[in-house]
Formats: sequence, structure tokens, C-alpha cells
Amino acid sequence: MDRIPAPPREDLDARGLIEALHQLRAEPQDADWWDRYCALLAPLARARGALALRRSEPDWHVLGAAAAREDWLLASWPTLLEDLAERALANGYAYSPARDAEGKPRLIAAVRLGADGETLLLLDIPEQERPRLNELLLRVQLVADVPAPAASTLPVPLPPVGATLPALPPAASLLDLLDLAAVVMRERNYGAAALALVNGVVARTGCTFAALGWRKGEHVRIEAISHLDRFERNTEYVGLLENAGEEALDQGLDIVHPSADSTSDSGLVTQAHQRLYRGLGFARVHSLALAIGKDEPVAVLLLAEQDIEGDAEWRASLHVSLGLLLPWLARLREADRWWGARFSSWLEHRLGDLIGPSHVFAKISVVLLCAGLLYAVLGSREYRVEATAQMGTDSTRLIGASFDGYLERVEVSSGDLVSKGALLAALDTRELVQQEAETLADIQRYRAEMDKARALGNLADLEISRRRLAQVDARLRRLHLALAQARIVSPFDGVVVEGERKELLGAPVRKGDRLFRLARIEGIYAVLHVPESDIRHVAAGARGELALLARPDRSIPFTVETLIPIAQVKGQEGNHFSIKARFSSPPEDWWRPGMSGLARIDAGPRNIAWIYTHKVVDRLRLWLWW
Repeated sequence: MDRIPAPPREDLDARGLIEALHQLRAEPQDADWWDRYCALLAPLARARGALALRRSEPDWHVLGAAAAREDWLLASWPTLLEDLAERALANGYAYSPARDAEGKPRLIAAVRLGADGETLLLLDIPEQERPRLNELLLRVQLVADVPAPAASTLPVPLPPVGATLPALPPAASLLDLLDLAAVVMRERNYGAAALALVNGVVARTGCTFAALGWRKGEHVRIEAISHLDRFERNTEYVGLLENAGEEALDQGLDIVHPSADSTSDSGLVTQAHQRLYRGLGFARVHSLALAIGKDEPVAVLLLAEQDIEGDAEWRASLHVSLGLLLPWLARLREADRWWGARFSSWLEHRLGDLIGPSHVFAKISVVLLCAGLLYAVLGSREYRVEATAQMGTDSTRLIGASFDGYLERVEVSSGDLVSKGALLAALDTRELVQQEAETLADIQRYRAEMDKARALGNLADLEISRRRLAQVDARLRRLHLALAQARIVSPFDGVVVEGERKELLGAPVRKGDRLFRLARIEGIYAVLHVPESDIRHVAAGARGELALLARPDRSIPFTVETLIPIAQVKGQEGNHFSIKARFSSPPEDWWRPGMSGLARIDAGPRNIAWIYTHKVVDRLRLWLWW
């Protein structure tokens, strides 16, 4: 460290130490903040020196110190920390005996600071303080994260170095009250802790009587009375205490009656305290309204004095001590209640948060979410099965090649509208024309042979020539038929659904090869492909709508006619069933067989939650089935 560590603040008394710690917590953490923090905690723990350390993986570094530069603690802390760090971070504190360079015994303790779990306070405690070690460590733990001062105390500025504050009365020493907190925190159940508190307050403040009450709705319930393990709750005595407690909590202020200052009760309602004062017969009664943090007071400590002499400055110290103790006592009280009461308190707190004015947008979101869930569970709407669809028709004709050859002309492609008799394509006829000429020549030759055989009277040759002539004549008729079929024309008005000009032009074909498929724009129906998981929801006669890729803005109504009961594998999409549906309206001019799109089939009303979850549930049933 570059700066000289601050020496321990032995010049401050107990009250000054606590109030200085309160003020220090409210200040920004400048370069000297941790030095001052250590200087205040060292005398509180009766330590020779103190070091504040923070871990920055994997090493520790010093934040501040209350020790001289040549102090043994400042030089040896890395070695000391090896044995204490992990235990202190895990348990909140740890200690171990040690010896300094001169062989003198030392007692080194480490206390975890804050909530980050990475900061420790290392203390060099004199060996003679070993009998009080647990109490000293508990003091440091109680002020390791000091809350803001209670409402009844005034913030005191951090004293300058060397300042000396007025000492408290010996009977109300703040260190004694911190020791009281240590005694109370040793108890493991609320009843014993509350009784230890009121008995300890009486013993340490010089009061004759003390009672502890907690807010319960609009009233106060007395739960502990000094020197009484048991008491009757329905007595007038307890009623006076509860009424006085309610009067203090309603006003949220401490009340003293009668007040040493005649003007101190101005504006306060003290009727219940007057009745308690007359009923108890003590010289003065006090009520301290106790709050956790900045919330409204939740508990009240009622005190009675036999001697009215002296001031009540010790009440501020008592507030500081109880401010440290009250959160722990409240948690212990809550833990000791039966589970029904704990659940009721939890529910009341949650409902208060839910109905209150905070977190408006979050609450609106939760309300909308709950409304949506309620609608999903109780509401229903039409469930529609999705399927892929394609237009089809039974009025189709395949057009093939009439003989072997080459396509000389192709006039149409898929999607073209054609009329009856329109030329679709033409085959190359040059070879047929050549064969026709050769056949005509053979006919002339065989006729000449017949005439020659008839003239010579050679009947056998005459008959052979006649037969050959008939054979050649038949071949000629076949050639004429082929020439007539070389022009491929449309047999009816329709649309070409198969056949591409660029693929067919000039291509060699064999007799019977399929060239075109023609379809009439009539009798068009839809073929739907429904996934296997949804086929159980589709029935004959169900209605639906079809949107085609060519016109997705148009919805075409249809009615399911036939379910084909054989599944077909459709790529990686799994099994699908084909359904035939007829359209409710006449075919339009732009419809074409083969057009595809998306269909939705009405399957009847279903629960909304079921609509969005049934597929997941079905899949889980298959996975978990055995």
C-alpha cells in the first residue's frame, strides 16, 4: 500500500464508534474509506490492528488497514490468510492462534464482510481477550453491514480524527447493548430469544420493567414480558400494554410519559400511555417504535422506570442495538409459527405486492397471461387440419407418337390452351414419302408382270404377281395412314398438362412414346394429402378451403368426398393419406389441373389448449410408451 494505514480509533467511545460507522456507510468509497472503516472496527473488536482484504482471483489485495507500517499483521497477512480465508468465507468467521516474529502469541481472526463473499476483515486480537472471542467476533458480524440509523436517532457526522464524544451512562453502554444482542442471538427459538431480550434490556438499562409487542393487523400483541415465562393474555395489565403499543406504532414515534421536557409531547397522542402510567405506578413509561429498514414500525418495546432522574439518551443506543437485532428476531419469530400462519403471512404479503401500485406493467402482463391461459383452458374454436393439395381431373388424354421418327415441329408446351383439331406437333415424313415412291414403283412393276403372264397364258406366274401386287398395295395404305398421322392434333378443347417444346423438338421417338397429356377444364377436383397423425380428425362430408400457389389471395371452398384408405410415403414427411374433394363452385378459367396449394379441413370445435398441445402430447406418448 502506498499510504500509511490509519491507526485504530481508540479515542472514540462505543456510541461514537457505532454512529461513525453509520455515517461512514453513507459516504462514497474514496481512497481512505477502507482505512477509516478498519480504524473503527479495530477498537470495537478490541484488536491491535485490522486489515480489509478482497479476493481478485487468484490473489488477495489490501483494501485498507488500521495498523502501523511496521506492524507484524501488515507484513504477515498473506501467510495468515492461507489458513483462515476459506473457512471464514464458508462459515462467516474463523480464527487461529499464531506467533509473531518475536515468538509472542497472537490470536488472528477473519470475518466475512458484505454479501459478495469476496471480502474479509483480518483482526489481530490480544491473547487476553480469548475468553470473550465469540462475543467480539459477533460484534463485528453485527456491524459488518450497518443499516441506516433508526428514525428516532439523528445522524451524527463522522467525527474528525482525534475527536472525543461524550460518554454514555455506564448502565446503558452501547457495547453492553451489543453484548445483549450477542446473548439473544444464541437462542434457537423465538420465545426464548424474546424473553432474553426483555430481561437483558432490564438488566442493562436500569429499567424496572420491559415488554415486547409485535404488530398484528391493526393491533399489537404482547409476546414477552420481563421476568415472566408465562402470563395471562386477557388480563387488564396486558391490555394496557397492548393499547400503549398500538398508540406508539400508529404514530410511528417513540413516546415517553411523563416527559422530562414539558414540550416533548406536543402534538403526540398519549392517552394509552397515561393509563399505562397510572396502572403500573412507575415514575416513567417509554415505548420505542421499532422498524426494519425504512419500512413502517412492526414492533414496540415498552419500558418502565422507577427513577425519573437523568436523561433518556440511552434510548438512542438501544435503538441502534435493536436495529441490528430486529431483522434476525423477525425471521426467528416467523420460523417458529405453525405452517398455516406462515403460509397465511406469505399469501398476505404476496397479495399485497400483487394488488399494490408497484410494478404496473409486470402486473398487467401477468393478468393478460392468466387471461390467456384461462381462455386456452376453457375456450374452444374450430380446429382445422392442414394438408397439401393438388388439382386433378379424370378428363385427360395421352397423345403418343404414331410411328418411329423425329419430331419436326412442336407447337405447344405445358399449360397452353388448345382447341379441338389444333396442331400439337408434326413428325418428319421425308422417309415415309421416299417409301411411298418406292411402293408406287413396285406396284407398276407387279402390274406389268401380271400383264405379261396373262399374255403368255402362264397362270402360275399370273397368280404370283397378283399376290405380290396386293402385298405392296397394303404397304402403300399403311404408309398413307402413317403420313396422315404425322400431324398430331388435339382431340378436344383443353389444356396441355404434360409436354415441353424445348425438350421434344427434334427428339427421336418410337411408336407409342408419350408426347403430350391433354386435360379438359371440366370435372376438376382436389386431391389432398393429409399426414397420418391427423387423418383421424377428417371425415367424409367435411368442409374446407383451398388456397393455390398461383392465387394465394383466393380461398376455394370444397367438400371431402372420398378417403383413400391406403397410406403413401411422401418423401421425408412420412406417411400421408390421399383424400378426394369436390369444389363447391364451378371451375374458373384460370384453373389448371396439376396446380398445388395448401388446404385446411374443418374438423369441428376443439379446446384451444388441446389444439396447440396435442401433437406434443402424442409424441411424448410414443416416446414414453413401453
